[in-house]
Amino acid sequence: MKHLFFLMIFMATQLGCYAQGNPKIDSLYAYLRARNLVYPYTLDNSHPWGLHKRFSTGFDFTYEAYRDKQTNDGLGKMLIKRWNDEYIAFKEIRKTLMELTDEATVSYSYEYHQNDADTIIMSMALKGNSDCPINTWKNPRENVKYITSAPEVISFKYHYLKGNKPRRNLHFYYDLIADSTKGGRERFDIQSLKKEITPILKDKSIKRRTFVCRCDSTFNISEYQRTAPYEERFTTVFHTSSTNDSENHFTIYKFNDEERAKTVLHQVMGCVRKHIDEHPTQSYIISSEDIFREHIPYSLFKGFSRKIYTDDRTSEKDNSSFCIYAYRGLEGFYILINDCKGNILAPPDWQTLKEFNNGKKTYYKDKL
Repeated sequence: MKHLFFLMIFMATQLGCYAQGNPKIDSLYAYLRARNLVYPYTLDNSHPWGLHKRFSTGFDFTYEAYRDKQTNDGLGKMLIKRWNDEYIAFKEIRKTLMELTDEATVSYSYEYHQNDADTIIMSMALKGNSDCPINTWKNPRENVKYITSAPEVISFKYHYLKGNKPRRNLHFYYDLIADSTKGGRERFDIQSLKKEITPILKDKSIKRRTFVCRCDSTFNISEYQRTAPYEERFTTVFHTSSTNDSENHFTIYKFNDEERAKTVLHQVMGCVRKHIDEHPTQSYIISSEDIFREHIPYSLFKGFSRKIYTDDRTSEKDNSSFCIYAYRGLEGFYILINDCKGNILAPPDWQTLKEFNNGKKTYYKDKL
């Protein structure tokens, strides 16, 4: 009940921040979220201009998926739903952005409809509630301008290639500086939070396993992401360091029972929100909802022991992070804790991985 009380306070506070955004965007988010077409928005105070509220959605429908949706089996039905969902998201996003064009402080748009291809790119800055300057970047390949920072930013890109091998993708991103007074000026007190969380996860009935992911200065993370087979590339790469040195120590907690898993997750995240409520200027990123995600673990929280967006490299001497993820699969429900030094990395084969050392791997005999 104590954790629930603090969770209610935290959500009430953050919903106040969320209400500062444009009401048309609020309606768009609610529409997409109700249809499970967007993940919960995140709150991020690791930027210099204060507490950011952001959400994004994206689809990448390949030709192979388009082909397979013609089949009348389970996969085909799932892909048809995905194809239809993308079009629903496209129509609603497009309609909202057209309505917002006259309200934008700055806006750029580009459309191309020829040769069996449709491309729509829109980037706009809204008024917001911050003194953050408006900065832009011009993509030389597309000859299109994008707004990279503003009090309130929207970015939208849609491409549909028709013909014999159709492909369709959509990417939408929204970022609002919700509270300029709540920037992460202080290091997150990782040890204090761990003391709160550890007793919850010490229950002997919870199955657990550990693995470590290490990279030293000789290992090029960016090169690995480009050249490794797609299924072996990190699902998360979050750079917090100017070097490649990284050491990610994961503990995996497995639950067979959904209600038990949800209860423990809410207890853990209740501790996190209580800590943030008491220390709002410590540097963090947090999801607005506690959910278990399929396909890849969902990032619920990151706490940083240093300011991420700074030129002061002396802060890298204690470059630690503490991350919480949640995942649901056929084998059960999982909470993953990453106690990290250096860059934050998440490998795709975490269910069997025992150790990753500069690309060399060892595995457990079976999945947890």
